[in-house]
Amino acid sequence: MRVESNNARVKVDFKGGPEMIGLIDRGLTDLFNELPADAFAAGKAVFDACDLTVDATAEAELECRIIRAVAQNKRPSGGQS
Repeated sequence: MRVESNNARVKVDFKGGPEMIGLIDRGLTDLFNELPADAFAAGKAVFDACDLTVDATAEAELECRIIRAVAQNKRPSGGQS
C-alpha cells in the first residue's frame, strides 16, 4: 500500500460566520422593533409572571419552562445537541 501526499489547499472563510451572526442580529432587532405594542406587552407579562428562581425542570407552562431554562443556562438531556 502506497500513501501519497495530497497538496490540496482548502480555503477557510473566517468572515462568513461573523457576517451571518450580524445579519441574524439585525433581523431579530428589526423583528422586535416591528412588534405591535400589545404583543410586546403580552409577552412581557408572561415573562414577568415566571419565577426565575424556580428550577427549570419544575412543572409550569411551556413558555415559563423555556424562560427558566434559558435564564439558568440549562440544556435538554438526551438527543443531539
